[in-house]
Amino acid sequence: MEKFNHMKKLLLIGTMFGSLVYGNTQIKSVDIYKNKTILNQELSLDKTSVDLIGEIRLEDIKFDMDKSCQIKNIDFTTIDSKKNELDNLISQLEEKISQLENKKKANEVNIKYLENLKIQNIENIDILKQSSSFVLDSVSRSYDEIYSLNKKIDEYKKELIDLKNSSSNSRFTRLDYKVTCKNTDNVVISYPTRLFKIDKSSDISYESKNKKLQLKNNLYITQTTGVNLKDIVLNLYTSNYYDIIKPYRFIPLYLDIENQRPLPLRADMVMERTSLTKAKVIQAPVSEYFELTTKAMTKISNVNLELAKKTKIEVSSEEFDAKDSLEIDGYSSSNAFYKVEFTSDKLFESIFADIYLDGVFIGKNNIEPIKKDEKSDIYFGTNSFINIEKEIIKDMKEEPFFSLNKLKTEKIWKYKIKNSGKSTEKITLLERVPVSKHEDIKVKVLGNTKYTKLDKNGKIYYDFELKPNETKSIEFGYEIEKPSNKK
Repeated sequence: MEKFNHMKKLLLIGTMFGSLVYGNTQIKSVDIYKNKTILNQELSLDKTSVDLIGEIRLEDIKFDMDKSCQIKNIDFTTIDSKKNELDNLISQLEEKISQLENKKKANEVNIKYLENLKIQNIENIDILKQSSSFVLDSVSRSYDEIYSLNKKIDEYKKELIDLKNSSSNSRFTRLDYKVTCKNTDNVVISYPTRLFKIDKSSDISYESKNKKLQLKNNLYITQTTGVNLKDIVLNLYTSNYYDIIKPYRFIPLYLDIENQRPLPLRADMVMERTSLTKAKVIQAPVSEYFELTTKAMTKISNVNLELAKKTKIEVSSEEFDAKDSLEIDGYSSSNAFYKVEFTSDKLFESIFADIYLDGVFIGKNNIEPIKKDEKSDIYFGTNSFINIEKEIIKDMKEEPFFSLNKLKTEKIWKYKIKNSGKSTEKITLLERVPVSKHEDIKVKVLGNTKYTKLDKNGKIYYDFELKPNETKSIEFGYEIEKPSNKK
């Protein structure tokens, strides 16, 4: 009976603690831009004061409310935080470090004792062997445990430094207010915060058999607001909080004056925050993609962010139909790069992603912003089964006898490309043709291989297929004719 009452008391304490874990801050959502984080906090009209998280300036606050609402009074007070959950976490972490330090000392004492243990006086060989083996194993286990304890202590100490840095800045702002509304009781105030550490990670994987490209984006958020945040909404924007909202003033370009410098950003070019519709609460976190008038955003509902704990949040998981090919950068390293093309129905900002091909990690790479309804491509490293040989077979520079003051240059390269793999590959060889910017400079493509396409910037394409064990030869070159006095 006494044990039952003890368990009942523990359950009651746990329930009370659980109800206090999430602070009554009325934080409803967090706007996360590329360069700023905004808290959206609800005001209760039947109250006259509220605690804002952090040290806030009056000019940083924005009110989102109905036109029938009137602000009759506002007053600010900055207050040092009293002991809160963050301080409790610091105390718990310090206690854990002390316990590990004690275990470490106990192992060190044990090693010293065993190393000083005299077993050479034992005459029985079997007992001596057993004793030696016991001492060796015990010392080895103690050293292993000290190594593990040191790693854990270092990890806890790093966490402790982060917590103490956050705790030293734990001030909050008391907002005294009087707001009246005729048609609604919903008033939200927004203000910036620096108490969120946000890391991003992305995985891009391609399955060559089913021609599917998968893109996964995750957030890792650590918040040190002093309280836990429960059931909030994250609004993730693909843009900066500050953005250019109108074009620069048009300046005529005169040939007899220097180009004007770009104009600096002015105060009237700053974008205002878009008010958001209040999201409904559902049972599990879910991501929803929205397209506003000029921007895209993702809303994640029902998110819990525990104090000072790194929380992983899945932002998106998309799958696209794709096609793959190989692209040889003949103008550079002459490697065959595995290229995947796809079209997205959503906008994605630039990301730094882990790249996987058929489940094998390829590497990390910066991915350019992915535009909606336009072809995008991602590279998955080089194909080692494509062997490429490149040699220059003609390199001539002469002044034609029949053309005075003219200089003609000819360069021709020969490629031998072999597919030593097991499947037929679609390949594009890219090369570079010089581009003339003067009417007296003439450029002509040479070589006995017909090219597929030539861009105005000089990028030339040779498209072909290569079966297993097949070799293809391509000749590429160009001729430049220009006045001999021109560089």
